Amino acid sequence: MNPPEMDNIAIRRAAKKGRTEAIRLLLSNPRMDPSAQRNEAIRNAAEKGHTEVVRLLLSDPRVDASSLDNYAFKKAVWKGHTEIVRLLWSHLRLDPSVHDNEAIREAAHYGHTEIVRLLLSDSRVDPSAQDNYAIRRAGNKEIVRLLLSHPRVDPSAQDNEAIGHAACWGKKGIVRLLLSDPRVDPSAQDNYAIRRAGKKEIVRLLLSHPRVDPSAQDNEAIRHAACWGKKGIVRLLLSDPRVDPSAQNDEAIIGAASRGNNEMVQLLLSDSRVDPSAQDNEAIKHASMSGLIQTVRLLLGDERVNRSRNSFAIRSAAFNHANILELLMSHSRVQSAEQINTTKRRSTEAAHTEGEQLLDNHKRQKSAVYQSCLSVHSLQTICFSMPDAARRINVVVRDGKAPNSQLYNMGWNCETSVCDIYGVAVSQRIPKHSDIQNQALEQE
Repeated sequence: MNPPEMDNIAIRRAAKKGRTEAIRLLLSNPRMDPSAQRNEAIRNAAEKGHTEVVRLLLSDPRVDASSLDNYAFKKAVWKGHTEIVRLLWSHLRLDPSVHDNEAIREAAHYGHTEIVRLLLSDSRVDPSAQDNYAIRRAGNKEIVRLLLSHPRVDPSAQDNEAIGHAACWGKKGIVRLLLSDPRVDPSAQDNYAIRRAGKKEIVRLLLSHPRVDPSAQDNEAIRHAACWGKKGIVRLLLSDPRVDPSAQNDEAIIGAASRGNNEMVQLLLSDSRVDPSAQDNEAIKHASMSGLIQTVRLLLGDERVNRSRNSFAIRSAAFNHANILELLMSHSRVQSAEQINTTKRRSTEAAHTEGEQLLDNHKRQKSAVYQSCLSVHSLQTICFSMPDAARRINVVVRDGKAPNSQLYNMGWNCETSVCDIYGVAVSQRIPKHSDIQNQALEQE
């Protein structure tokens, strides 16, 4: 065996893997150099957390643990290896405040509580360095508690960034602790904390503070939560009378619909202030374009959504969402031939044959029903004498002068009136198909 072979690779690898006995054996060989490759052995051991290997290497006078600007110490701090930090600190007689107190800043950021405690015991360490970076980026509430007890630490630094950052990352314990400090203002930066809060428990905490305004920045809190599917937060915000879910022209429901978040869409639709047809029916347009059939179906169930607009069908056809196209054609007020041709042209241009075929079938079906209804001698009376419409529809069905199946397929079960088929503007609707059949049987 030749230990120095390949620049002492044996000891470097053993240190990385934590092979204590192998290190002990290799160090007993005078030809082995544990400082090879700029003391890679102790750097590897410190980074990987092999405490006994670090202890063995430190006992060899050839090893320089401060190599590469105290790389071993920095890595031990970043990785949270408390005992190795203690060993290196005592051995090197390091100043833990070097590089503008980098050690405590990194330890706090990565949530290494015991290392923060150890560093705070040294009077040379300044936890408020770099404008209180340690508390602004603290990784857990115990570290925040330690830092708050230090006289130099200011939790409101950088316009209360500490509470804003904690709220954004869902750190409820830190938010609660910071709210207990009178220096902290949770409404700073125009209520950034609640506008970006990541959990409903944090929103609940912030809403209980008298300075917090959940409607700040034109109700950004609920718009942001709805967009990212935070149902619990949205429900909580809806219970606050200051919050308006229709802000920014109903951006909340448009964002939820465009992402197919059906539970969120349903929750927002339950609020009378929300208008799903806002911005020229933008919500259902986005859902159609993205092929979100359940979302489209949910929005179609709301009377405020204008189902006669052909742009939904055009968009779904252009993106080859044949299932959306079929749903829209079965629910909407029947389009004119010109509108169907426009949609078909878009589908053809995009080489979407399935959508094109659906449109052809729909056009033929519409034409068949129209011709069937024309054979009914009372059609004109039905269209322009609506008070008597229900009775006359019974006659049509009972006499068999209009095929029941075609009327049913054209949406009569959705309570669409005959006049709607021909574009006549009327407000009264006829009974459902099932009701018509029942009335016809009773009369017979």
